[in-house]
Amino acid sequence: PAGVDMAMEKVTKVAAEKWFDHLQRFFQSMRMAEYDWMKTNRRMMMKHRLLAPTQYTERLGPCVIFSDASGSCYYGAVQAQFATHMNAILSEAQPSKLYVAHFDTIVHKMDEIDLGAYEVESTPKGGGGTSFTDLFPYLEREGIYPDVVIILTDMYGTFPTEEPGYPVIWASTTKGIVAPIGETIYIGGE
Repeated sequence: PAGVDMAMEKVTKVAAEKWFDHLQRFFQSMRMAEYDWMKTNRRMMMKHRLLAPTQYTERLGPCVIFSDASGSCYYGAVQAQFATHMNAILSEAQPSKLYVAHFDTIVHKMDEIDLGAYEVESTPKGGGGTSFTDLFPYLEREGIYPDVVIILTDMYGTFPTEEPGYPVIWASTTKGIVAPIGETIYIGGE
């Protein structure tokens, strides 16, 4: 019967992954864990009498966060939500450098966040239309070569057509719109 099919769809439906779990997995995959035989693992030596290498994890390289400050995202509630996401990314990823910039049709001043900072404090500038086409050329002009770019946006704007050569994550407040390049995840909102 039709009711069984509907019940099976609910049971077999894949659960949506929360945005912060997705980003956490992404950042963990970008960090490189390696073994160093020059330094032995003293804990293994003392506890199990085994000679073992130490393991160390390299820090994530430069990370860029672009925050949409166009007219549709310039409201206090949306900017507060974006600031919350930026702070979660900062505490989770702990990149070697973090750059934060607000944009509408152009990229406004980019801030470099100190590694010891616990919160991103950045005042948005913008309020105009939205275009994503200047984001990657801006980084190239500034000589910034990130390990990852995260774009916090509602996805309403003009998209670039070429991949920039590094991972791009579109953190969208709008369901159903997928960027033509990079990876799109839904972070809540509409």
